[in-house]
Amino acid sequence: MEVTQISASSTLTNAHKEEQLVQKARQWLSQQGNDKWLIVYDNYDNLRLPGIDSATGYDIRAYFPSRA
Repeated sequence: MEVTQISASSTLTNAHKEEQLVQKARQWLSQQGNDKWLIVYDNYDNLRLPGIDSATGYDIRAYFPSRA
């Protein structure tokens, strides 16, 4: 049995790659004329939004596409 060790630097690299993928997806979703899609945020039960007090909640607005 092989044991795999994950270093802090690989964790940071994975987080960076994840952020890059999120940004690329947001750019594609935000393109002018690209409006034939539906996003479902599944299992989003613990909100952290203005007016909702939650110490463990998560704000997903950073993942929303934007339109200029």
